[in-house]
Amino acid sequence: MIRMLRRISSRILATLGRHRSERDLDEEFDAHIEMLAEQHIRRGVPPEEAYRRARVKFGNVASTREQYREQRGLPLVESTLQDLRYAVRIMRRNPGFSAVAILSLAIGIGANTAMFSVINAVILQPLPYRDPGQLFAVREIRIENDRSIFPVNPVHARTWAEQCPSIAEVAILSGSRGQIGAGNDPAAFASGARVTHNFFATLGIEPMLGRAFRAEEEEPGRDRVIILSESFWRSRYNAEPAVLDRKLFVDGVDHEVVGVVSGSYWRSLAGGMQSTPSDAQYEMFRPLVIPVEQRTRMMGNYNYAALVRLKPGVTAPAALAELDVVQARFPAMSGDSGRLEAQLIPLQDVVTGRTLALWMLGVAVGAVLLIVCVNLANLMLSRVAARARETAVRSALGASRARLFMQALSESLLLAAIGGVMGILLAAGIVRLLVAAAVQ
Repeated sequence: MIRMLRRISSRILATLGRHRSERDLDEEFDAHIEMLAEQHIRRGVPPEEAYRRARVKFGNVASTREQYREQRGLPLVESTLQDLRYAVRIMRRNPGFSAVAILSLAIGIGANTAMFSVINAVILQPLPYRDPGQLFAVREIRIENDRSIFPVNPVHARTWAEQCPSIAEVAILSGSRGQIGAGNDPAAFASGARVTHNFFATLGIEPMLGRAFRAEEEEPGRDRVIILSESFWRSRYNAEPAVLDRKLFVDGVDHEVVGVVSGSYWRSLAGGMQSTPSDAQYEMFRPLVIPVEQRTRMMGNYNYAALVRLKPGVTAPAALAELDVVQARFPAMSGDSGRLEAQLIPLQDVVTGRTLALWMLGVAVGAVLLIVCVNLANLMLSRVAARARETAVRSALGASRARLFMQALSESLLLAAIGGVMGILLAAGIVRLLVAAAVQ
């Protein structure tokens, strides 16, 4: 083991000090040839003939040097470095071809990297909630002359929680933007939502500071409490834990901060299906107080959003069948002539929007990269044909097919590496632009 380590270290040192070792090797070769020539001169051979015979007897200097390199250095590393240096010289000799190849690769790789980043963030990554596959938004479908899709009646949502065994939790919410401030601090508008006390439990989120809402805080006059998002807490209040129990004024009414929650809470949670993904998020939450006159209104009042969490192992079709059974009772209870059904939408779709267009755009960008690769392959093949004479000369000088292949491969890899780095930089810029456009 120690002998192997010494051999490896000596090869590495020989490779690092290659120029000095080659100078020493040349001096040693010259000394051997000089000694052989002197022996011939002492025998009466003319000097020129003596040196010729010495060189013939010593053998091929280049071949001996290559054998020495293989024994003392790292041949693969040395040959790779030689190929890379040669590739750089070729690129500098043909700047037009190099620029076209690198820019083509940069555009193709950059566009695909940016598009995949968007698809990964929007479609492939699960929502940051517990068991996000069990979370659904509910819409109500009224069937009369047509099929009209509405948000949710709060009476219906509470009935689902009581009469649908497949549903573990039902949370109701409504968007509520407000002006928030404290003391002499300037007030700022913040996007918020009014939610039922089990909203965070439905999502599977525990407050990082403080507590969640309580059921009694959904009553009029007892709802002057507020929960802040972590991002708003950090940006507005410098992540001070003392913000708990602090009085904040929301729309001129004092509220007590009872908690801070981490995670993402998109505004689309309280809206309809999004046509495009949005980064807009809620920054504060207050208890949802349903007016007394709406608590018994069986039909109409489709003004709220509802999120449901299905019990483990329950499928969406099974839960939807239970919802439709309950929905069918509401029109008869109020003497309405229409029919009601329910619609379950995966929460992932509610947040990210319709993803078909995004997938199609990703496929189109992938096709662009494929075209770029095919065009570059044709350009490289044409260069190989143009450099046939050079290849023939190198082959005649002793280069093997593997050596010629490695040289061509090194040139291609160098172009690909430079194009890839430029493509990643371009992708980073494109992603920033897309995020900025989505936020606006």
